[in-house]
Amino acid sequence: MIHKSFSKQDLKDIIYDLSFNIPDYDMLNKHELIRKVSLYLENDNDIKFDNSELFPNKDLNYLKKYLNNQNPNKILSVKEKNNILKLCKEIIHYCNTGYCIENTIFFSLEELIFHLRSIVKYGDIPSVRRCCRLIKGDIKIQEYFIPEISLKVRKELELKRQNKIKNKRINNLIIREGKFVIDFN
Repeated sequence: MIHKSFSKQDLKDIIYDLSFNIPDYDMLNKHELIRKVSLYLENDNDIKFDNSELFPNKDLNYLKKYLNNQNPNKILSVKEKNNILKLCKEIIHYCNTGYCIENTIFFSLEELIFHLRSIVKYGDIPSVRRCCRLIKGDIKIQEYFIPEISLKVRKELELKRQNKIKNKRINNLIIREGKFVIDFN
């Protein structure tokens, strides 16, 4: 049985990556996808692990264990994620107000550092990455906080960076606002 922590998108990514022969899997809901993938795995169909990006050098037993256990990419509940986002909001507020601890909910710099150390492991959340990037500007904190980012998110970020670079080279449009006087001689 596939664990409930796997989202519909996670299952679709696995189907696409391993080239499962499941027709119209985009149209199925999560429960139908779970049923189809389970049947596909039980029937000993041919699974191509050699071209896989998600499961390189793995086998069928590993895939079954992976799907039976909790999704390692979804380690937070909604409530925990909301608490982390609130904490990130406060840290970002600290950074945006000139690194002044008195304007925040934190009582000391040590408490702020403690919270930063606790959220660094959730680097897949954009706000956590932003906190880690902004806190580098604080001269009172000598420690660097490097967020732990999963391989999937790292690849997505790299694709975004590549697309930004391509767009910067192509687009040369500059928009200026204001009042202009055009004189035709």
